[in-house]
Amino acid sequence: MTTDELPAKPEADSATGPGARHLPRSFQFAKRAIGGPSRRGRPRPLLALLCAIAALAVLYLTACGERTVTIGNEVPDLVLPSYGGGPEIDLRDYRGNVLLLNFWASWCPPCLAEMPDIVALHAEYRSRGFEVLGVVLRSDPSVTDSVIATLGVGYKNALGNDGMLNAWRVDGFPTTYLLDTDGVARQRYHGARRRGTFERDIKRLLQ
Repeated sequence: MTTDELPAKPEADSATGPGARHLPRSFQFAKRAIGGPSRRGRPRPLLALLCAIAALAVLYLTACGERTVTIGNEVPDLVLPSYGGGPEIDLRDYRGNVLLLNFWASWCPPCLAEMPDIVALHAEYRSRGFEVLGVVLRSDPSVTDSVIATLGVGYKNALGNDGMLNAWRVDGFPTTYLLDTDGVARQRYHGARRRGTFERDIKRLLQ
C-alpha cells in the first residue's frame, strides 16, 4: 500500500523560520527545545530524553501486560484459592497431565448439563494421566456446594475472579480449555460440549 506524499510545510510554519517572530517568546523557546536539531545539526537534549522515556514506558507496559491465552501456546501461570478452603491451587502442579480447565458458574444451566460427563471422564481417564480443574465464578457458595455434592464432583475446584476473564477469554459460561502435558492450550470450548467431543480430544493427547 502506498501513500501520497504530503506537501512540504512553508518555512513560515517553523518556529525557527521567518514566521517565528509572530509567536510568543515562551512558545518559541518550547519549539526550539523539542522541535528539532539545533542550528549546528545537533539533536536537542530534551527531545532525546523524551524519546528515551517514551521507549522505556512502552517496554515496561509490554512486559507487565496481561498475556492472553491463545491456542498452541503455553498458558500463563495461574494460582487461585481453593474453593472451600485448603492450599492454593497452582496450575503448574498439573504439568505432566492432560488437563481440562473448566470455567463455570452454579447458576448456569449449560454448565450443569455438561458437568456429569466431565465427572465421568475424570473417573475413567484419571489413571492414564488426565485431570480436571474447575474454576467457579460469580456463584453463591451454598448453591455451589449443593451442585458439587449432588453431581459427585471428585476433582478440585478453584475460586476464580473477574480480573482473569479477559486473559483467559472467558466471555460466557461454560468456557473450557484442554491443556497438554506441557501446559500448552490445545482446545478451547466456548459453551457446553457433549462427552464425545471432550473424549475424542482427550484421547488424542493421552496417546
